[in-house]
Amino acid sequence: MEITGYDNDTLTTARPSEVIPKFLKALALKWPEMRVKVDDDRKLTSFYIDWNASPEIFPEEGSIFAARDKRMEEYSDENGAKLMESGEGSLLLIYKEKLPGIFTYDLVTPEDPEKDTFSAWGLRVLVEACSAT
Repeated sequence: MEITGYDNDTLTTARPSEVIPKFLKALALKWPEMRVKVDDDRKLTSFYIDWNASPEIFPEEGSIFAARDKRMEEYSDENGAKLMESGEGSLLLIYKEKLPGIFTYDLVTPEDPEKDTFSAWGLRVLVEACSAT
């Protein structure tokens, strides 16, 4: 499968244990049946969680895959980061500590946020989660 999507980097001092729960909570308002997969880069493990999991569960470096529901998750497995007919697509948040106390969050959106309203919404949710700490 071809790698798809648009990288959108955000730098902040906000730790993943602060940003990710806020990010997922905002997504869940729109996607109540959201599927969330966590990849821990340090332990090389992957696991599914409820969107409202305890902040301690999120590794300091890793990624979060979010899909509206099981159908979107399956679509993304087959098509990558592409919009579905509904105009929505999965989101992938890759994060790590870039410098001591400085974190980078790379949100991979299906389309360019400057041209697509759904992708712009996803990026706005991340920026708000980073600044609301």
